[in-house]
Amino acid sequence: MSATFPPHLQQKLDKLSGKDRAAILMLSLPEKITSEIFKFLELYEIRDVSLAMLRAKQMDIDIIKAVSIMFVSQLSSAKGMIGSTEGVKRLLTKLLPKDQADTILEEVKGTAGRTVWDRLGNVNVESLASYLNNEYPQTIAVILSKIPSSSSAKVLARLEDDLSNDVINRMLDMDAVKKEVIDDIEKNLKLEFMSSLSRTYKQDSYSNIAEIFNAMDRTAETRLMKNLEKTNDAHAKKIKNLMFTFEDLKKMDDQSLQTLIRSVDKNQLAISLKGVDDVIKEQFFACMTERAGKLLHDELEQLGPVRLKAVEEAQMQVISKAKELAEANALFLPNLADAEDSNNKLIE
Repeated sequence: MSATFPPHLQQKLDKLSGKDRAAILMLSLPEKITSEIFKFLELYEIRDVSLAMLRAKQMDIDIIKAVSIMFVSQLSSAKGMIGSTEGVKRLLTKLLPKDQADTILEEVKGTAGRTVWDRLGNVNVESLASYLNNEYPQTIAVILSKIPSSSSAKVLARLEDDLSNDVINRMLDMDAVKKEVIDDIEKNLKLEFMSSLSRTYKQDSYSNIAEIFNAMDRTAETRLMKNLEKTNDAHAKKIKNLMFTFEDLKKMDDQSLQTLIRSVDKNQLAISLKGVDDVIKEQFFACMTERAGKLLHDELEQLGPVRLKAVEEAQMQVISKAKELAEANALFLPNLADAEDSNNKLIE
């Protein structure tokens, strides 16, 4: 039986997304239980729920109770649903926004029912073409004959001319392919190509989470990172390696730091340097003219006490500008470059 609420309360509940409801439920639980739940979530799910938890303002007790009642009601009415596509779909759409529910359902259906050929038709053609460029022409011909023609056309257009011509001729002359050959190709596709796509997606997830942590205020970042370290220390370490913090600015070369100093608001720069390590301050002063350094030093002295939140916001603006300039190749950020280099290493 589904839970019913007074109209005014139902209106408030209807405005909450699935992520918001999950966040409210998690915030209402003891931290120990929340940490246990996090262990069963994927990285992107932890990200989504954590962001919703950060956005959640002080909630009325009636809303908190209603969300808890809805959860128990939906859980108890889920009996008998599992095992049928429609049942799973109904359950997902109750608990999640429609677009997320559809995506998850598609993934579930894909791994349960779709063949590797069906899934190949939906992958990025650039990735598929890059993979096939290193395969034998006969193998490529078999693969392209098994996937939708629209995908085959895009892949062929991205192969080298000699290779694409060879593949086309082999497809024209192809006889019935033995089942053993097809099975062997399927196996290799799953082991090599599909698994590499999964690793790429995972790396993208880590990068996205690192960017999200970079955008948080320091208090929230510290709290959530500690929670993540408790639930999955390996994830936390990978995210830390991809993050770029204000303290990392001291690793920049002088020319890059000079470029950054010229590009940021001087008042924001002064606020960002409040309370930081003297080593970082001295590095900034060393990259400025004597006059500019004195002006910055005087402004720091005149600022007096500054709220921690203001300092963190100023530091985030400086970091954001540094990343913007790095993307434009105007300066060099060592941490980000090291992360990219490590991702591009060849494993023998």
